[in-house]
Amino acid sequence: MILRSTLLSYYTYFTASVVFAILLTSTIRADDMILGKSGGISDGWKIQAWGGLSTATNTTVKKDEFSSLEIVAKSDVAAYAGISLNADNGIPLTDEMRKSGYVTLYIQNGKTSTGIPGDEQTVQLGLTFLGADGKPIHAKFSPVTIPAATKDAGTWQQVKIPIADQLSTINGAAVVSLAWIRFQYVGPAAAGVYLADCTLTKKADQ
Repeated sequence: MILRSTLLSYYTYFTASVVFAILLTSTIRADDMILGKSGGISDGWKIQAWGGLSTATNTTVKKDEFSSLEIVAKSDVAAYAGISLNADNGIPLTDEMRKSGYVTLYIQNGKTSTGIPGDEQTVQLGLTFLGADGKPIHAKFSPVTIPAATKDAGTWQQVKIPIADQLSTINGAAVVSLAWIRFQYVGPAAAGVYLADCTLTKKADQ
């Protein structure tokens, strides 16, 4: 009887500890990884490209321990080509996300279609939301200037996209979820681009 009681106490303690650990982990982890350490897209997300662009995981060009997602721009790529990182079912927009959520990623210039380091170029980034009817609503793009690359390496630049700022550009349209993170060249693609360490932070640090 004493042994059974002791085992029951251990089981109760172990179960409570596991539940506490899960809750603690959920509380601490406010970021959703979109591009992980492998440079690939996370589960629940997919990559869509247009205008003749292609993408590939690059394990040589890294931001710290993060491999990169390389956007390959060949000579026949159309002007204003781009890619989007799409959440399969959309990420529901909570009040906290609307007020203080944001997307961050790191970006670096790549190589031209002939394989030489790219000169400084301007690209644009923006978010797409879904309305209650499931139709996409595109927020306005924001321009980002990427420094020229060198023969040795480019310079990683952090880009932060506040959700509140993007919502302010959709003229009061009612939206329920975050759907896409959009990247687009401004005019012709001067060179490829590397993206790395892309995360969605659902609320600001307390």
